[in-house]
Amino acid sequence: MLSCCLSHRSPRGNYQRYSSEQLFSPGSVAVPDSKVDNSLTTISAGIGQRIGKANIDLHWIHRQREDRIPTSALSSNSDKLRSRFTYPLTNHLTFQAQTE
Repeated sequence: MLSCCLSHRSPRGNYQRYSSEQLFSPGSVAVPDSKVDNSLTTISAGIGQRIGKANIDLHWIHRQREDRIPTSALSSNSDKLRSRFTYPLTNHLTFQAQTE
């Protein structure tokens, strides 16, 4: 069983604790009473090659996040490469290795 917890204390002394369930399944809804005003743009482009039963993919991913709340400095840009290898082991089981 995997278990973890993240605790965060802001400069103003506000304390927030996040359980492993909240960290790994954050959902798409804001925490009640929290301010959210941001945008996230993701661009992805890639190539793939099939070799026998195996698939190999390579994607370039660009993310641009803009946070419009003045007290937060989370605006950023990031670029990365994601490689993925998949191979069917049985009809209902596939091995997948991915870097991200």
